[in-house]
Amino acid sequence: MRQSVLFFLQLLLGCLVHAQSISWEEDEWLAQPLLKGASISMHLVDCETGEPVMGLHENRLLTPASIVKLIPSGLLLQRFTTRHTFTTQLLPEPNARMIGDTLVGDLWLIGGGDPSLASQRMTGAKPVALLQEEWVAALTAAGIHHIRGRVAGIPSVFPDARIPGGYAVMDAGNYYATPSSGLSWRDNSYQLVLQSGMVGTRVSIVETMPAIPGLQHMSYVRAAGSRDNAYIYGMPGAYQRQVTGSIPPHRDRFIIKGAVPDPALFAAQQVQQLLQERGITFSSAAIAGHTDWLDRNPLPTALWTNTSPALSELLRHTLSKSDNHFAETWVRWLFPSAPDPWQALQQAFAEQLTHTFTGRLIDGSGLSRYNAVSAKDFTTFLTAMYRSARFKDLVEVMAVAGQSGTLRLIRLPSSFTGTIYGKSGYMTGVRSYAGYYQSASGRWYAFTMIANNYNGSAGEMRAAFTEVMSTFDQLP
Repeated sequence: MRQSVLFFLQLLLGCLVHAQSISWEEDEWLAQPLLKGASISMHLVDCETGEPVMGLHENRLLTPASIVKLIPSGLLLQRFTTRHTFTTQLLPEPNARMIGDTLVGDLWLIGGGDPSLASQRMTGAKPVALLQEEWVAALTAAGIHHIRGRVAGIPSVFPDARIPGGYAVMDAGNYYATPSSGLSWRDNSYQLVLQSGMVGTRVSIVETMPAIPGLQHMSYVRAAGSRDNAYIYGMPGAYQRQVTGSIPPHRDRFIIKGAVPDPALFAAQQVQQLLQERGITFSSAAIAGHTDWLDRNPLPTALWTNTSPALSELLRHTLSKSDNHFAETWVRWLFPSAPDPWQALQQAFAEQLTHTFTGRLIDGSGLSRYNAVSAKDFTTFLTAMYRSARFKDLVEVMAVAGQSGTLRLIRLPSSFTGTIYGKSGYMTGVRSYAGYYQSASGRWYAFTMIANNYNGSAGEMRAAFTEVMSTFDQLP
């Protein structure tokens, strides 16, 4: 009798919790060959009440991939306005003096934590040629034609160049895993030109573009296959790099991209070279400077100040292009003085949840496979963002299903136009989606879908999740 009563209470509670729900063929969906052996975690909640609408292994901890970028993006909006900008400055060091048209002393390039300076990936970032013109004009206006010194790159706001501890060694030296720094330049990446011959032969290194003094590569790459399968191995600060894997045979110039060892030094070297091209002379090689003086004194008047695009545009780029470098820079901005900013990110994420976080948040970009987060963790975070004053700002920088960013390939009926906002995630064996759905009545719902180790292509998994999204129009 007691067991019957307990069963009835459990059934009643389940009906109350799922009083608002959607109808879909869960068993049929799970039975498809694509999901044989896969791990799935899905959750859909009403943002207004926080009540679950649909769940499938919602507490299962899985690798989430790039939907992680929603976390530092949302938290950063709680710190800065959408109009906030980041600055980079060029100025003589405080003790410098002028003798005729010669500056005796170093020229400081001070970074203000702008990941978009000279970015090759972000639309709207100033091109290098325009920056070069501005520097020359600023120095000319100050009467400076020669510098008895060098350019010193100073990263200021967070001086050390770092990557999260959970990045894989295979990823660390490549363009998609560049170190975050208070002074960035051209996405902190470079191009490595390779040349391949017959199948099976070792690939040779032609050049590095741009040239980076002291950077050396040892090639273990072989000519094989029909696509880029080469990786650069190297940690921040390391100027000895190994390149492994394969590239297609018989290529005179095959380009792969790597992460620079020292972003601040790279920026200083590039700025000095660009000024030299325009006739400004220097007596010494560029260096990476220190922030000791800046910690104790206000900045002198700058010769040149660059202002980044507005934060709204920077975040839109972060999410639409799934830019790891930008996302990790936002983590550094959130916790500039923390010994481990990524540990601080996990703590800040956990504080947004109404339940105990039992997973792991290793980075701010989703590149690490050590991340372990459930669909419920994400929907709870998204619900917390919905209840914040910055909800609309977050939605406005998200991709729109079928229209933009990482959701542009989602194919749904026209009735869904402009109703699903979010971010996708992808790495080998991982496909995920997280964001918001706005019903016809204007009600908001938070959703998360994560799949690990599915038995098919990323496109097939996208189609399977799209099938689930297509049921959202049942919601009031």
